[in-house]
Amino acid sequence: MPALSIEIPQIVLNQYGNLDDAKKSIMEDIIIQERQKGMLTIREAAKELNVSYSEYAHILETRGLPLENSTKEERSENFKRFESEYNELKK
Repeated sequence: MPALSIEIPQIVLNQYGNLDDAKKSIMEDIIIQERQKGMLTIREAAKELNVSYSEYAHILETRGLPLENSTKEERSENFKRFESEYNELKK
């Protein structure tokens, strides 16, 4: 994997226990951002972070982020549409 060297302000590094924790968190930030932009699938994002699908979902949950790239309103609309279509099939 290519490496990138950047300077990180001490005030930011102070938020982490050590440099390894900072590297891990920054890598998670990058992968999550690329996933949210649609550049990676959920499985690719999990693989890049060397975690399982459920571990990736947990990382997102701890950050208050949804697993899918849709808003709560979009998910609600999708559910209503699904429910409507399901009810039509039952008739």
